[in-house]
Amino acid sequence: MRATIHADPPHGVAALDALERPGVDPRRVAIAHTDAEIDVTYQTALAERGAFVECDCIGWEGAARTGADQGTSADHMRVEVVASLLAAGFGDQLLLSQDVVTRIQLTAHGGGGYAYLLRDLPPLFEEHGIPRHLLHRLVTDGPARWLAWGH
Repeated sequence: MRATIHADPPHGVAALDALERPGVDPRRVAIAHTDAEIDVTYQTALAERGAFVECDCIGWEGAARTGADQGTSADHMRVEVVASLLAAGFGDQLLLSQDVVTRIQLTAHGGGGYAYLLRDLPPLFEEHGIPRHLLHRLVTDGPARWLAWGH
């Protein structure tokens, strides 16, 4: 069994608890929206238990705030969390994406669009010591591991 939990912080911990009680392996659980609030303690606690930590709110605050500004200050903090989780050895449990759900997030409406993460953020990742090849690995190998249902 695999499970993806949509739970804003700190509710992912309770959701993981509820799944573990009947015997679900936390390594088969992805907790979405872990970056809805910037809290490296929360993300680390989930990763320590073996869950996938999904940072999928990249670019969201700016789009929600103005429709054009892509929230680089919030994304800067997200990248700091990613760098911390990588340094702690949790890179294999990170899932990075954008939760594009509104028109104002689309490029046609002034947002960063679906390419924002890979088009605009690599320099920000590099500022935090995360080279492009590692960012590429995070957005390809992590999802591949997650989607390898039988393993």
